[in-house]
Amino acid sequence: MLAFSLAERSEGGALVRVHLSLEATPPWRQGDARPDLYQYFVEIQVDTAALAHAADQWELALTSFPTR
Repeated sequence: MLAFSLAERSEGGALVRVHLSLEATPPWRQGDARPDLYQYFVEIQVDTAALAHAADQWELALTSFPTR
C-alpha cells in the first residue's frame, strides 16, 4: 500500500510523507511479522506551486480512465 500525508505546511511549501506498507514495504523490512500500517515513510519537501501543478497534471492524466 502506498499512502500520502501532509506533515507540515507553510506558505511556500509542504513536507509530504510517502507511507510504504504491505506490498510497498521496503525490501529489508518485508520479513516483519506485523509492522504498523504507516510505520515506514519517506519525507519529501515540495514547493506549493509545483505540487499544485503536479496535481493538475495527474488529474488530466486520469481523465482517460473510466469512472468506477
